Amino acid sequence: MSRNWKALLAVTLPLAIMVGWLGQLFYDRETGLVVELPITAYDPRDLLAGRYLQFQVVYGDKGDCPKYEMTSKWVCQCVEPNKVTWSGSCDEKPAGCEYFIRGHCRYGRFSAGIDRIYIAENSPQRNFPPNESARVRLRVPHSGRALVVEIIP
Repeated sequence: MSRNWKALLAVTLPLAIMVGWLGQLFYDRETGLVVELPITAYDPRDLLAGRYLQFQVVYGDKGDCPKYEMTSKWVCQCVEPNKVTWSGSCDEKPAGCEYFIRGHCRYGRFSAGIDRIYIAENSPQRNFPPNESARVRLRVPHSGRALVVEIIP
């Protein structure tokens, strides 16, 4: 009888953890602030090598962070729907900063892990040309872990 209980626990515990994790991701994607930021340096030919489109988010003049270069501290970018309003250490975040993108500084640039998006093979986005006014739509939850929703050509 005790072996059956252990086997049931061994199967249900990982499933419960996965369902909780997926529920958190779904909640963050549906309830976060919608932010659109410009992107640059993307190449549609990257899609020939795989299904991920790589790009760089332009954070404006707040996006450079040489003061915090290559540190293990979290760096935050306070955001409003279409712009970054403040940048600095997450420990020094201003009181009015409700929504922020959390990341690290690498080589003087802010990196939050939102530099690529999966493009399905039958998606119309596979064929859009490089465009100077391209933007990325993000969902930014209160946790600071931004999620890429779509590319706007």
